[in-house]
Amino acid sequence: MSITINQWQLISEENRLVRGEEEIVLQPLCIKVLALLARHQGQVLSREILIKQVWSGRVVSEDALNNCIKKIRKALKDDPKAPNVIQTIPKRGYRLIAQTRPTLEPKSEVKPEPEKELNAGGYSSKFRWIAAVIFLASSLVTAASQLPISMEVIKTTEDMSEAEKQKQYERIIQQTEQGGHIIKLDIKTTEKLDG
Repeated sequence: MSITINQWQLISEENRLVRGEEEIVLQPLCIKVLALLARHQGQVLSREILIKQVWSGRVVSEDALNNCIKKIRKALKDDPKAPNVIQTIPKRGYRLIAQTRPTLEPKSEVKPEPEKELNAGGYSSKFRWIAAVIFLASSLVTAASQLPISMEVIKTTEDMSEAEKQKQYERIIQQTEQGGHIIKLDIKTTEKLDG
């Protein structure tokens, strides 16, 4: 079911209003505001209710609502001083004063989306792919945590002799030959390190 407002059929899913061959396309939030007012035709809806319902609890200024109302009025050629669609109730909110009636949805030429392919367990292939990635990542983390990891800081300073530096590097090479890994950090400092 859709709603007709003053001969304009509101088609929410397509963000448009249609009357014969005429068509008005509005922004999705404006369509939501108009649809909410139409569902409560004749009732005053406060700004707070409109913002809460249309913006789903997101924090927005009242200007966002004001802009939507202006766009709806402009599209439907509604004069705010002599309204025939939306009436502003000062200090309270807005009310749809246009005539509304439910209408049947026009038959859509768009074919419905095919249902998502599910496996025997009832899960979509996208879900299975995400689950596989998570499983692989957790397996890698588990495997990495089983490796013997040791860290040793090897200090080299500018005042060390080349023989002392060579001795440090040979110790690293010996450890890697026994199954260790090398991570080399060259840190240059201007101050002398105490050994």
